Amino acid sequence: MKTQKSWSDWMSSGAEQLLGVSKMAVPPNREGAVPTERSQEISEIEQREIDMVKQTAKDLAFDTVYYVSNLKKLRPGKHAETMRRTVDDLFEKHQILFVSMVNKLQITEEDGKDIFMNVANEMFRDGQINWGRLATVYALAGRMAKYCAEKNMVKYVDKIAEFTGEYVSEKFARWIHSEGGWVC
Repeated sequence: MKTQKSWSDWMSSGAEQLLGVSKMAVPPNREGAVPTERSQEISEIEQREIDMVKQTAKDLAFDTVYYVSNLKKLRPGKHAETMRRTVDDLFEKHQILFVSMVNKLQITEEDGKDIFMNVANEMFRDGQINWGRLATVYALAGRMAKYCAEKNMVKYVDKIAEFTGEYVSEKFARWIHSEGGWVC
């Protein structure tokens, strides 16, 4: 029988308390309102800004997985430097948790994306979005990439970067944009 590989598994091991995830709330945007998905048309300028947010999300995914896995040395931009510091801080505070969670999930090339999606979706199941959770998504991807590199699944690291970037860009680009974009 295959074990459940999700954020719930990780949370049941004490991650919720360590990361304070259950207490995180969506901060109001610059106008003081909690952002929601809008169904109305957006301006051409706003769409270009959102497209830039999406591209940055994808770039950050590649930078993070290669930085954490040590497979490629990429020159970080200002956003990547900030994400690297944040991911390093998360690992410093919760190294045992990240390592044990990824080891427990026993990621393979066949189920890696599903595992990532289950964990990430569970993390945001309560509808709460904040920068800490987004950074945790990148940290998870980085740790998964490191695990794959250690288990001789080096070719899968690109896939981890791809689905992580796609996940963040598609699900959170509007929220990131409403918060003023990627912060350095």
